[in-house]
Order: sequence, then C-alpha cells, then structure tokens
Amino acid sequence: MHKNFAKTLFLGKNVIYLPECHSTNELAADLVNKQPLVEGTVIVTDCQTKGKGQRGNKWDAQPKKNLTCTLILRPSFLRITDQFYMTMVISMALSEMFESYLPHRRVNIKWPNDLYVDDQKCAGILIENGIKANKIDYMLVGIGVNINQEIFAAPNAASLMNFLGKESLISEVLEKILQRIEKYYLFLKNRGTNKLREGYLEKLWRKGEWHTFSDADGYFIGRVLGVDPIGRLVIERKEGQKCYHIKEVSFEK
Repeated sequence: MHKNFAKTLFLGKNVIYLPECHSTNELAADLVNKQPLVEGTVIVTDCQTKGKGQRGNKWDAQPKKNLTCTLILRPSFLRITDQFYMTMVISMALSEMFESYLPHRRVNIKWPNDLYVDDQKCAGILIENGIKANKIDYMLVGIGVNINQEIFAAPNAASLMNFLGKESLISEVLEKILQRIEKYYLFLKNRGTNKLREGYLEKLWRKGEWHTFSDADGYFIGRVLGVDPIGRLVIERKEGQKCYHIKEVSFEK
C-alpha cells in the first residue's frame, strides 16, 4: 500500500497501514483521542477481523482481497444537523469510482450508505462522529469496497472482480476514492449543498418505484421519494408520506 497519495491536496497524505487489525473505525477512534492526527489521515488494513457495518452488522471481507479503511475528517464548517451531507459526499465519491471502472453498469446509492451495482451490494460506509461543545470535532469515515473477492456469503453481494472478470489494484481504487471524496468535500465546504443533494437523489436506489418495505408495524407497499434535510428516508405510502430514521425501515424484495 502506498505511503501517501500524490494526486490529492490533503486526503491520504498521512497513511497508517496495518497488515491486520480488529476494526479501522475502532482503531481510528482510539488514536484520534490520544494524538493530534491531521485531517485526511487514512487508516488502512489488509485484514479486518471485526469490521463493523451499518445497523451493528459485521462487515465481511476476505483478507487482501478488498479495501477496508477509515478516513479522519474534521468538518468544523458543518452543523450537527447537516451531518448527513457527509454521507452524500462519500456516497457520490464511491459511485463515481465504480462508474470509472464500470461505465456501462447501473450504479446506485441505497439509503443510507450502501453502493449497489446492478442491484448487488459492492460497498458500504459507516460514519461515526466525535462531538465537542455541540460541534462536530471529527468524523470517522469507514469504507469497505469489494474489489477482488469472488464468492460472498450474502446472496446480493458482488465485487469489481465479479463484473470485470479480472483483478484491480486496491491502492488504485483507494486513490480514485480519495480524489473524489476530496472534490465533493471541498464542494460541500464551499456551500455546494444543493447540487450535492441533487446528485445524491438522482442516484438513490429504487427512487420512485413501488416496492415492499417493513417497519415496526409490519410490511407495506411504498416508494422512495427522497431524503429530508436531516437525512431521513421519505417514503410515500397509501396513507401518505412518512419519514424514517436509520434502523426504522427495511427494504424488502
């Protein structure tokens, strides 16, 4: 893995590489509270033994076959109520990375933070925040991308290898991601929220399509309309629109 990445301004200029660790997000949380790590630090490992996914799930990745890393960002310009914009930044960056490899495939963002290629999950994001004095002190952006793994336990998972039929360089994928995250991050910093939001909504998986969902009351038919200003999923149901936080609604077949 490269020690730093030359094609970015600040992301990846400090790289902490470990052959193996329990979780890059947990390690980042431990380090950021013990030492003054610069913004843009990337922690990357070949083997994550206890990788974390959204909703408390385990992120399953074969050693040396995939990208598992955490970025340390310090978006002090971002209000706590606007933190979902960072999910948009990372999601848009990952979607562009996949499109650079797979220009003829359909790449979508499954709310809140999974990347789908042709309805198969190829990447996931886990963002954890450090709050101090009612402001965002830091964000730990955990990213998992399926790259060269060919067989998955989950039936809807896939990798670049599955689509391309050949291996890709993990360091190259990471550099492409960092370049695109930096672009959207600076765009957000310069108050480009409207266009960022538009781009995210355009790529939203199953937007405008009637499907089955489930919530605390059971199964229902609805369609995704978009995402509200605080990042809740807006679904149209027979009885009207309803907004859902993470973990409050699930996509069904």
